[in-house]
Amino acid sequence: MKLIIKDRGMGKTTQLIHISEATGYPIVVAYKTMIDNIKSMATKLGCKIPEPVLVSDIVTGKTQYDNILVDEVTLDGVLKKALNNYFNSNVVACTCSPYVNIEAYYSLPKRNLTVSCD
Repeated sequence: MKLIIKDRGMGKTTQLIHISEATGYPIVVAYKTMIDNIKSMATKLGCKIPEPVLVSDIVTGKTQYDNILVDEVTLDGVLKKALNNYFNSNVVACTCSPYVNIEAYYSLPKRNLTVSCD
């Protein structure tokens, strides 16, 4: 899994739209308004993507895909719910780093960034 970590307005969704067009994987979102926004952005970018899907449609089994792209995984507690379910515990905090091999990881410059997922 690839993590796309950037500040708001820095191109995360745009990057997902390009990945969706290249792979044919649908983008999964928390809210209906996000579907409309992604479709509008894709049109402006000239990208042809599959219809975006609601998280609730995946969770309830209304629709199923082998591969998906998730936009704003922290909205509506999606990440927290997934981690809690996976670990069968209440995950209070977690850390993550971009996907790198362990040798490269230890040579990266250190930054201090805390993000709330609530």
